[in-house]
Amino acid sequence: EKGDLIFTTDLKYSIENSDLYFIAVGNPMSADGSCNLDYVFDVAKNIGKSINHDCFVIVKSTVPVGTCKDVKKIIIDELEKRGVEYNVNIISV
Repeated sequence: EKGDLIFTTDLKYSIENSDLYFIAVGNPMSADGSCNLDYVFDVAKNIGKSINHDCFVIVKSTVPVGTCKDVKKIIIDELEKRGVEYNVNIISV
């Protein structure tokens, strides 16, 4: 009733209208046994393409140490391509 919680399949709309973004995707194993982070990085890229304000990104996937730094860089790179700058705070849980 209050509109605090909505459900949508429109990624761009949801990114533009939220302050918190959870990255909670599967991380299949690569052929060499390492963690495949393609899905995590794909979500980060989509966030960077669509955010329009400061935000918090919560990484809720089992990822190697240093992944959050990579996620932030991907988002910032996308912002720079758009010529905009927002504060992006990364949280790992």
